[in-house]
Amino acid sequence: KPDAAYWQQDVHYTINARIDEEKHTITATERLDYWNNSPDTLHFVYFHLWQNAFVKGSYLRELEKANKQKPRLGQYEEQGPGCVVEEITVNGQNVEMALDNTILKVYLPKPLLPGAKTSFDIRFTTYWDMGGTRRRMKMYDAWGFMHYNGVQWFPKICVYDRKFGWDTYQHLNKEFYADFGSYEVSLDFPSNYIVEATGALQNRKEVLPDDLREKLDMKNFKNKKWNEAPSIIIPYKKGERKIWKFKADNVHDFAFTADPSYRIATEYWNGIECVGI
Repeated sequence: KPDAAYWQQDVHYTINARIDEEKHTITATERLDYWNNSPDTLHFVYFHLWQNAFVKGSYLRELEKANKQKPRLGQYEEQGPGCVVEEITVNGQNVEMALDNTILKVYLPKPLLPGAKTSFDIRFTTYWDMGGTRRRMKMYDAWGFMHYNGVQWFPKICVYDRKFGWDTYQHLNKEFYADFGSYEVSLDFPSNYIVEATGALQNRKEVLPDDLREKLDMKNFKNKKWNEAPSIIIPYKKGERKIWKFKADNVHDFAFTADPSYRIATEYWNGIECVGI
């Protein structure tokens, strides 16, 4: 600790997300357990909805207009949805909310005292865009299938710290400030996708059994010509899906990447698995 009075809030996210390869959306439920380690009583909290920065009419778009920039908008960006929160309950109770572009204010049904914990249950949908400007949340054609990156894709509680209180800066293409905590995330993809994400894969035998891992090993493809079409290791079957489960501790974000053409190389450093795709 920097000093004896130092504190940080604790967070634990449990997210179950389904990726729709036809609509290019993430529909998900999120349980956030939040511990108030501060000496202050909290009457409300704030969440970041980062993807709202990139839609038509956002503060970022207005800033770009003032700077005489003309961003190219994708279908969903033009229509307006970025990260849409359908419902939030706090300890099972419905709550009042106020949305200001990328910042969502949530009023607590009762004060959160110092040392106390509360839980948020959230239903939300996040949208990708082809050819849009969602920065690191990329989607693009990968040899006839869609490549997906999921970055800043879920409602994330804002930081409450002892210097500034709530961090409620709007997302204007700057970097991110977040609490360190733990994540348990399930990602439901079509069965032909290979997925990597923050943390450690929990159900390896189910989604990446030894025989499949061997077929996908990068050493098998060392002699392929540059830019040659990839081999089809797992045929696409509409409706056939896999759920990839990841767990991460003491991190301040969770991101994923998924692509049917990924190949895998693994090394170990001090007992830590390092995956190259």
